[in-house]
Amino acid sequence: MDPWEKKKWLVVLAIVLCCVGGGLWQSRSRTVESPGGQAQAQVAAPRPEKKARVTIYISGAVQSPGLYQVEPGIRYQEALEVAGGATEEADLTRVNLAKKCKDGSQVNVPFLKKSSRRSSGTRTISAGSGNGGGSGRASEEPIAATGGKVNLNTADEAQLTTLPGIGPSLARRIIQYRQQKPFQRVEDLQQVSGIGPAKFRRLAGQVEV
Repeated sequence: MDPWEKKKWLVVLAIVLCCVGGGLWQSRSRTVESPGGQAQAQVAAPRPEKKARVTIYISGAVQSPGLYQVEPGIRYQEALEVAGGATEEADLTRVNLAKKCKDGSQVNVPFLKKSSRRSSGTRTISAGSGNGGGSGRASEEPIAATGGKVNLNTADEAQLTTLPGIGPSLARRIIQYRQQKPFQRVEDLQQVSGIGPAKFRRLAGQVEV
């Protein structure tokens, strides 16, 4: 064979081998990088996971008692905040606020114990008797109607605090409300700040106007 012809074929063969080798190298590079790229994309954008929640029952001296769904393991203190917090009549010393909630837990806040003194339904105002046979004068002012119900328009603070869930502060609010506008019906009690539907239901059978 002519030496020049032989050199020409060798050059052509070298070019073909270079092309084939380059193609194989690029294919291998794509195969190696692809899994790594997918793994990186998965790490960068993980799917958000929904946090599990449990159902608990909050009752007693709280602003909004009822069933609530909360994150498992929260403290009783946090659970009370979900229900609007404790009321003025709450006895938090009888609640373990550090205890953790689990599904089905009941967070009950007891009411403060009321005074053992109960109103008899009347209030007696007496004046001291004078010397030398002066007679004392006593008068009775009705503050509650017969039947054991408390009259919202005439009861004083001491008698109002004998009602369930009514403390001194709330009793004063009731008195301030009726001084501006007397109660026309029992349902008007819900217009007083701090008395919601749940508390009104406990009071409705024990008051009148």
